Amino acid sequence: MVDIKQLKELRKLTGASLGECKRALESSANFDDAVVAAKSSVAAREAEEAGDEAERAQQQQAAYAVQQAAHAEAELFKKMKLQFGLAEEEVRALLEEEAGDMERVMARGTTIRREKARQRQLAKDAELDASGWYLETSFRSDKTLCGSSKVIIGFECVQEARIEFRLDLADGMMDRLRDWSEHLLMPGQDPSDPEPLGVWWIISADRRLIISMHGPGLENVTVDDASVKEADYPEVIALLDDLTNVAVRDLWIES
Repeated sequence: MVDIKQLKELRKLTGASLGECKRALESSANFDDAVVAAKSSVAAREAEEAGDEAERAQQQQAAYAVQQAAHAEAELFKKMKLQFGLAEEEVRALLEEEAGDMERVMARGTTIRREKARQRQLAKDAELDASGWYLETSFRSDKTLCGSSKVIIGFECVQEARIEFRLDLADGMMDRLRDWSEHLLMPGQDPSDPEPLGVWWIISADRRLIISMHGPGLENVTVDDASVKEADYPEVIALLDDLTNVAVRDLWIES
């Protein structure tokens, strides 16, 4: 039988539970040994409880991290849909390619949106072939832009409509006329005007490079929507020696 007085004293001295004190007294030869055994039990229990608490904390942290990751992913899906028009499946594929790096996925979204817009423009360009419209002009040049003799030329007319057509620099053939109607007028269309055209532009056949012009002057050159130095693109400077605002006016009058 365990002495109740010793049991209470042992509990007071060690802080052990009644069960721990009872077992310590039953397994020990004397009270001092029971004190050591009870303290050992308390230490073991506290260590186990601390381990359990640490494990619970880790589990809670892991659950919170999963929750935050799911929230961030859901927000990414929304942004990619709103800003770049990408479906969730497309975004998941990008996440896999970029090892989950959301910043890189967002950066690629910009590129993808630009490429989709370019492809839509190219598709519209191709649709213009069905019109069958073309015109031979006397313009000739051996210049190229982005490896092609074909360029897209556009200008803002007097009525502020924006007109575009494609010109083959090598043989002077015009085609793919876009948004033209008979009542529209080119600024400075009168042959006596020495500086026709205000806003006009030249675009490479693949629609990646755009040369923005104002009158006879070069305003800006962009590649994939990013401004570049014209000095880095000597073919642009060479092309503008032949394809001036006056030359564009003259071939337009000729048409």
